[in-house]
Amino acid sequence: MIQKMKKQYLLGIAIVLFFILFKIGDWLAQRKPLWNDEVYTQIYTLDDNSYLDILRIRFLEGNSCPLFYIIQKAMCDLAQYRFPHEWHQEWLVSDLKSQRFLRIPSNIFMSFSLVLIFYFFSRYYSLGTGLYSFLVSLSSYMVWVYWVEARPYAIWFFLTTAQALIFLVMIKEKQKCSHLWPWLSVIHVLLSLTVIVSIAQITIVSFLLWFLKEKQWKKYIVLTAIPVGLCFFYYSQSPILAYWLRDPAQLLYYNFPRAWIIFFFVYGIMLFLREKTKILNSYSDKTKREGAGFFVFLALMLVASLALLGILKMRADPVNYLAVVDPRYFIYLTPIGIIAITLFSVDFMRAFKENRWMKINLVVGLGGMLVVCFLKTYSDLIALAVY
Repeated sequence: MIQKMKKQYLLGIAIVLFFILFKIGDWLAQRKPLWNDEVYTQIYTLDDNSYLDILRIRFLEGNSCPLFYIIQKAMCDLAQYRFPHEWHQEWLVSDLKSQRFLRIPSNIFMSFSLVLIFYFFSRYYSLGTGLYSFLVSLSSYMVWVYWVEARPYAIWFFLTTAQALIFLVMIKEKQKCSHLWPWLSVIHVLLSLTVIVSIAQITIVSFLLWFLKEKQWKKYIVLTAIPVGLCFFYYSQSPILAYWLRDPAQLLYYNFPRAWIIFFFVYGIMLFLREKTKILNSYSDKTKREGAGFFVFLALMLVASLALLGILKMRADPVNYLAVVDPRYFIYLTPIGIIAITLFSVDFMRAFKENRWMKINLVVGLGGMLVVCFLKTYSDLIALAVY
């Protein structure tokens, strides 16, 4: 009975929080003019093509996966919306109604992602942990920059959030969590229909589940084989564009701030030393599974990202480029990082729960890291002048 009341209470908070976040997103959309890619997509991909054309990839976009375009076109058709201006290749276009309307799906997906992280940690850990995860989310530069943009980034953020949280639940429990496999399979298919680069996270999660949970190969047909096949198909249909990398390290730093990297490094040391210290006595099997399992997932995602950066670096053309590789192409790292920061912080607090002095130092250190991230994000947003 108490658990049911707690669940309803948290659900009520989450619903109120979603509407607050959506309102903030709407305010951001009003302050941010439409930029080149958003206008191009609306005019040349959505207004000029049918649903069948989009599914057949009869359009020219850097990302040929159709899910975002189908959602956006459906919304525009329901509202009988077409871009109201003649576009002359301006980089920025100010139109208040279009700014608010075209960004509704992205606003919904980003707002729901932040609420989902808050609700998950509030329900499975504590309300304080949920609030901490919410603050970590708001301290992220990528959340604010791509909260409202009529492009696939917010839906990619949302699907990655859902994937990571389901994966976390599955490794927390000793049971096989059969009821979660269909949900994760659907998310993997949707990821493959959202962006080609999702092949890395789909493959890594599937590999870890095979290693840790389930070796019945038939389950991996929908979970892995079909999504990976879709990624390869859409890759084969994507245009080959010459591109340039300005600063490869910065591409990751915007998604993974330096403070996070230091924190993850320290946590990795703790995992390594855990078996040889008395800290082990303060851990449950569930805590060890979730912390170590998610750390491996995080490490593999970083390795995959570095490998992708290496490939892009080798193929870059700094002279005849038509596109610039941007931090948003690695936005999947941001929700994974937010979840990891929260989870590992809880793990640290549990490790030293009997040591009051260490707990005080941890609170000060984690709070300081949060403040540093907020200040860095604020300064970067001011410098970018995006709003």
